[in-house]
Amino acid sequence: MTESESASGSYLQVQLEDIDIDDEGDSKAPPEVNKLSDWSLGIIFLVLVSVIWAASSVVAQSVLGKSDFDDPFDFTYITNAMFVLYFPYHSALVKCKLTENPPLRSPKAGTSKGKLRSHFYLAKSSLFIFPVWFLSSWSYYNSLKNTSVTSNTVISCTSSLWTLLMSTFFKKEKMTSNKGVGVFLALLGGIMIRLADQGEDSGKGTLYGDAMAFVSAICYGIYSTLIVSFFPEDSEVSMPLVFGYLGLFGLISTFPLLFVNRVPFSGLTLHTLSIISLNAVFDSVIADMLWARSVVLTTPTVASVGLALTIPLAFVTDFIFNDLVPNKLEVLGALLVVIGFGAVSLKRNINDFLSRWWVTSA
Repeated sequence: MTESESASGSYLQVQLEDIDIDDEGDSKAPPEVNKLSDWSLGIIFLVLVSVIWAASSVVAQSVLGKSDFDDPFDFTYITNAMFVLYFPYHSALVKCKLTENPPLRSPKAGTSKGKLRSHFYLAKSSLFIFPVWFLSSWSYYNSLKNTSVTSNTVISCTSSLWTLLMSTFFKKEKMTSNKGVGVFLALLGGIMIRLADQGEDSGKGTLYGDAMAFVSAICYGIYSTLIVSFFPEDSEVSMPLVFGYLGLFGLISTFPLLFVNRVPFSGLTLHTLSIISLNAVFDSVIADMLWARSVVLTTPTVASVGLALTIPLAFVTDFIFNDLVPNKLEVLGALLVVIGFGAVSLKRNINDFLSRWWVTSA
């Protein structure tokens, strides 16, 4: 037998070992194939979320900065309350037999693949996650009120660094060269854009607004890690119910805070409420669920770096609505951000490509 035939036989043997044959003779795809499809779906979700969030940031800033209703807490309360729409949405899917309704409380729920987590588990997990999520959202909208869209977006995207550190520390994902390079490039690109934007803010950017964006970034890193900690498998959790409970707890628990030394919803008109509600449907109800699913389908770090895609999109929105043209430094920074996202999105490690290239070229 020649060396090439031996190699071919070994390769065929490996491929056959990767395919399971059940008792009836049906072949099953190897786990790597399913993981790759989940990973690709997660990347698609991230791109969609970036587009939605970039557009919604402009809408939110226009409401908070150009109308009589400018309270970030009230804005966050209304946006969070929209999550309760997921309850009738989930009920409709169950009635149409498009999804399963998890058990109310079952100790066996979630212990095997394909078994849905119970309502009690989802509610308990959502109650634990809610304070971090609400603080992240409130500080984000507070930042939008006090700084530019670009500055807010760039600083918020530093959440990728905090997510990588926390996920690695709590052993929710492994540190790889892809993630290290991707996070570094995203942060470097963000710093370059911030330096360029600082000279062109014309007083719009403030220290308070930047600090709020920084708080939001840290909270989002914690939020990402909590999501994958409570819901490690996409197949065993109903994300609509998770966000439905988030909306319910927010609606009840933060309601008394609306009346603390203030008049709630001051300056809110029916027209402004309709804009906020419509924006919340896309920004929170749709985008947040897609983003949470992308965290489970990929990793928390990949999902957080994916937020950096909103930076180039922020340039587009600033150009369209504010006539701001990005300079060369900003364009270079945006390019580094996109390359960084591409690095963490690679399913195969960069070291594998380099080693194969080295062997092939040798």
